[in-house]
Amino acid sequence: MANVTIHDFRDVNVATNGVATGKDNSQWNLAWAFHAGVGYEVSRNLMLELSYRYVSLGDGASGDLIDYQGNNTINNPMEFKDISSHDIRLGLRWKFDCCALPAPPPPVVYQPPPPVYQPPLMRRG
Repeated sequence: MANVTIHDFRDVNVATNGVATGKDNSQWNLAWAFHAGVGYEVSRNLMLELSYRYVSLGDGASGDLIDYQGNNTINNPMEFKDISSHDIRLGLRWKFDCCALPAPPPPVVYQPPPPVYQPPLMRRG
């Protein structure tokens, strides 16, 4: 979910020297994103990462617009459709596992005990 807030909106019309301002407005939208990237291990503790992210935040709108003289005859907010972002990022990741644990001892393999010597049986004859 994304809370889209339009705050201190000002619309300047250069052709007519008009200015309109909008009240603050917030609305909740369903947001979603797509991420993809690759990493390259430079050393045992350092990884270089290149990634792409697309984020869609939905629509937004300002509050009711009021002209520079303070007049407003109709409810006319400024609407923003499909607010989204395309991001390409380059980053570094440092792994803090500098002190590896010692290797475990080899497993103990069962060996049967040595045979016990028994003298041969004597025959009576």
